[in-house]
Amino acid sequence: MPMASVPTRLGAHCTRVALAVLLSASAAAQQGGIEVFAGETIFEKGIRISVSHLYNVRDGLRSGTDSVDDPLGRKLTENRTVFGVDYGLTSDLQVSALVPFVNKALDTNVGSQDVSGLGDVALLAKYRFFLRNGRQRSMNMSIVGGVETPTGESERRDGPGLLPALLQPGNGAWNPFAALSMTYGFGRARVDSTLFYKINTEGAADLERGDFVTLDLSGAYRVYHVKYPGPTVGIRAGVQYRHESRAELAGISVTNSGSDMLLFKTSVGVHPTPDTDLALGVEVPFWQDYNGQQLERGTRLVLKLGLRF
Repeated sequence: MPMASVPTRLGAHCTRVALAVLLSASAAAQQGGIEVFAGETIFEKGIRISVSHLYNVRDGLRSGTDSVDDPLGRKLTENRTVFGVDYGLTSDLQVSALVPFVNKALDTNVGSQDVSGLGDVALLAKYRFFLRNGRQRSMNMSIVGGVETPTGESERRDGPGLLPALLQPGNGAWNPFAALSMTYGFGRARVDSTLFYKINTEGAADLERGDFVTLDLSGAYRVYHVKYPGPTVGIRAGVQYRHESRAELAGISVTNSGSDMLLFKTSVGVHPTPDTDLALGVEVPFWQDYNGQQLERGTRLVLKLGLRF
């Protein structure tokens, strides 16, 4: 083999591998915030500011449900810090904004890349359409609607070419989403469920990510509770199903895109005062099924702090 052809072949191989994981690290702009998708709303005319930090490392390649060898030995580390503002217009209507700042680092055996910047801001409104209170119990149901805005940079370059989509801070698309949420509280316990759907439209580089749906079910219990306004400590555990349809690139279906997975989620929440929210959580995938070859999702750590006024 002529030596001059080696860089060309390596470059072509790297391009194919980059396309193979084009969507494997996609993150939703609406991730973050505190109970944004709970059935309950914030109190009337109240305001809450929050900061959430999400940390995730992905360093395995999957085809379908099977692990496969990764010739480039990739490791993708993502840190996402989301600043949130929730405002209660009435006791049943809440508006929110989630502003993410992201850092993504991709390490391979042929080099490393590191990108930081503002992500795609999410704007949304939540309306509680059902409320029923009883003795030490309450049922809340809400509908949420919003949109991811193309505020994040989506055409960051590395020399003459664009960075792969998995490293871009933003998607360059207007992506509407909606959710239906229920919260049922009884005594010290509560049950939450949410059905979420997002329509991904065409964004930067003619890329249209697949539509995205999740179904969450979780339960929580206050293991420590002091009469109001005393502190409380609660634990939460639940499961989430996630589905992402195949993407399209310039109108052509991307083979290595789309997935289904199940995650186990658990967290500890602390309320030192009624107006302070603290939470530390972990999300662990226990079943993943990918179309083609994609980077698998790893365990994610989530830290949240919220203050109400």
